[in-house]
Amino acid sequence: MRFALRKGRIDSGSIGTVISVANNYKTEIGSLLIKIRKIINQQVDAGSKKDKIFAKIASLQSEIDRDKTTIDAAFGRVIDLSASIREAGVNLKPAVDQLERIKNIFWEKSRRVEPLPKPDRPKQITKEDGGEKLPSSRDFDDEIPF
Repeated sequence: MRFALRKGRIDSGSIGTVISVANNYKTEIGSLLIKIRKIINQQVDAGSKKDKIFAKIASLQSEIDRDKTTIDAAFGRVIDLSASIREAGVNLKPAVDQLERIKNIFWEKSRRVEPLPKPDRPKQITKEDGGEKLPSSRDFDDEIPF
């Protein structure tokens, strides 16, 4: 049920700006995430920190692999991953560089898609505009036989 609701919000655009990542960028981001995994595996000794970072990487990979996602969800996963890497230690500059390249894919290689125009509001026709006056409930009271 949660998935259906989330999908409905994504499709309608009410959850945020919907994006679709091109396949070549999905591949490039995937290879950068593999590099980050290797760096983390070599540099981080604490098992809990390593597991936390790997979970964040998997979450980002899952979001990137979707056909449609929102910019909020994708950037949220990148921010979560960068915070986990920052907490893990200062010797992870190579991992941060890879993460910076992922950010650049979203930031510099994206193009803005103009949203569809909002539907026009229906015009309210007033008597001055030539519309007829709607009967009030008092007009109907006399005609009802009970």
